[in-house]
Amino acid sequence: MMGYPLELAAEVLDWWSFNNFVVTPFGLMTGLAWGFFTMPILHEWRRAANEEFGV
Repeated sequence: MMGYPLELAAEVLDWWSFNNFVVTPFGLMTGLAWGFFTMPILHEWRRAANEEFGV
């Protein structure tokens, strides 16, 4: 989940300049990590709501 912030810090520290080919994989990695993190939470919330209302 920290892929993009680490890449941004590397840019700020002048380890490399902005490059779309570098930024894209870090953004994809971060997006996948947030998806893997939040989807179980959202699905559990939906499952609990369905059980509560008998759906």
